[in-house]
Amino acid sequence: MATLKFDELNVLWFNKMELPTAEKLLRIEMAAVFERELNKIFSSQRERADSDKYLLYATVYATIMSSTYIEITNNYFLKYVLNIASNVKGLSEYSQKWIVKHSEQFAKEIQQTTQRLIESGDYDNAFSVSRARTISRTEINALCECATLEGYYQSGYTKKMWVSFKDNKVRDTHKVADGQVRRLFEPFDIGNSQLMFPQDSSLGASAKEIVNCRCVMQPVK
Repeated sequence: MATLKFDELNVLWFNKMELPTAEKLLRIEMAAVFERELNKIFSSQRERADSDKYLLYATVYATIMSSTYIEITNNYFLKYVLNIASNVKGLSEYSQKWIVKHSEQFAKEIQQTTQRLIESGDYDNAFSVSRARTISRTEINALCECATLEGYYQSGYTKKMWVSFKDNKVRDTHKVADGQVRRLFEPFDIGNSQLMFPQDSSLGASAKEIVNCRCVMQPVK
């Protein structure tokens, strides 16, 4: 069987999500851009990983990763919101704060994990294409779900509903949450975690409730 190209893998993965075609295509494009940039960062890190001065670069790499995230946000966030809302009168305070906080938080956590993998000698996983792909999918989905919430807000919706992907790979906690309704800026209860939307880590949600999640939201009036 021929090996699928990375873009084809992403197409297959995102295509399984219960989303309008335009939103799927935008997520695929965003993930491809982010994955490409992450691989560049990982390549640079790998070249310096054996250096006794590597720790001096750690903060720099976290900053680069955060800046890359912000650049993608600037290029795509409003475009995604406009798939949901016909008119946008300035982003909500919630979205503005979430984007800034998350760009810093995720970059710091990724860099900390990279450092632990380097220290354990596990370079294959630290700088792998599959790790970059998993990170890009998770982070792009989180960003797009924040944009979805913003779209609901701009459209005048007051409530949201958690929708799980109904196959045998869905986590039990996400199956239980399927159909859960909350006020727009009230968190969902997912297992022992709280999430404002799928893949949200701003309230301290466990990684096991976030990584590779394919759940989405739907608006409720």
